[in-house]
Formats: sequence, C-alpha cells, structure tokens
Amino acid sequence: MEDKKESTKFLAAMVRDANRLKLSFPEVAELIELHRSVEEWIDRANIAIRSRISLTEIKTLIETGEDLPVDLSDCMDKLGARVSLAEEWVDRFKEIVPCPESSDASGQGKIMLLWMGEMRKALLDGNLTELHDLASEGSSIPVEVDCVKLL
Repeated sequence: MEDKKESTKFLAAMVRDANRLKLSFPEVAELIELHRSVEEWIDRANIAIRSRISLTEIKTLIETGEDLPVDLSDCMDKLGARVSLAEEWVDRFKEIVPCPESSDASGQGKIMLLWMGEMRKALLDGNLTELHDLASEGSSIPVEVDCVKLL
C-alpha cells in the first residue's frame, strides 16, 4: 500500500495549531522543523522554476523533494518537465557529438577537452548547421546544461 502524503497546507495548519496551543512535545519540534525544511525546499524550487539553474541542481532538488513526506507534486511536475526538456536536448546533442566516457570522477576537465575535440570533428564533418541549431535551441532551454556552454 502506498503512503499518502499530506498537503503543505495541512502541515502548515498543524504547525499553526501547535503554536497556538503552545504545545511543547518533541514531536511538535520535529513537525516545526519539517515545516521549515518544506518551506525552504519550496522556496528553492520556485527559484529554480523562475530562473535558470543547472541540471544537476534541479535533479538534486527533485531527489530532496521526493524524500519529504508532503505532497509537492505541483513543483515536482514543473521541475521534472525542465529536466526532461534538458535531457532530450542532451540526447540529441550526443547523437551528433558523442560524449567520451571516463571512469575517473576527477577527470571532468579531461572529458570536456575530449568532448570539445569530438565537437571539432563534428564541425569538420559538416554538422555546422545542426550544431548551430542545437546551440540556439539549447540556449533557450530554461536549464543550464554544460553541453550548451561547450557550443
């Protein structure tokens, strides 16, 4: 059976009532801390929805939101749509410019250099128009994607 998540309004009402009744149980402190965490998450999610932040940050935000025991589906849907849009663009980019794989987590700079070499090769192979179109489209995605910076 799936656990039903409560709404943020319900959580806020519980905190408001606990404060009004001046309850001082340890569970109330946990409830207040949860409410604070949810409010901070919602603020960060709204910033992410209104502005341009990195794909990695959005994915981390989604993971954090999934762990919270309240219904955040409105923000989660909007963030998820941004991730899908960015990932679809990255997939199309990788079709033209394959991304080098590396098992070394510290070799991010090396991967970028190799990828730039692949991009140069794609340009020399006559994919200028496709890469230009991808660059234009990528810059209009409301998420910062490293590949767009490479272009």
